Amino acid sequence: MKQVRRERPVYPRVFCCIPGCKRSTTRIAPPCESVICGSCWRRAPKHLRDYYSRFSRRLTIARKRNSDRVALLEHVVDQAFRRVWKALLEQPLGDDIPTLMREQLRKDGLL
Repeated sequence: MKQVRRERPVYPRVFCCIPGCKRSTTRIAPPCESVICGSCWRRAPKHLRDYYSRFSRRLTIARKRNSDRVALLEHVVDQAFRRVWKALLEQPLGDDIPTLMREQLRKDGLL
């Protein structure tokens, strides 16, 4: 039996919100204004990504159950996204030395 491929909807192109990144997607529904691409997302600190993931999962469950906590969880997920975004904006883009490594080199007297 031959499988029929469903056409996925095509949305307007949304670019990665990290300066210097040129990646984009058309898979995000229109109310979304910003997205962090996969390669930039992996550069974000793990604890912030886990925090976002945990509350995003709770939001999905709350929506399925028609919970009254949806508005609160949407706010928390939005704040978690902004924390990840700010952390990525503070990171060096090129051959800059990461902050923690720079501090350790200063302590050792090498900078």
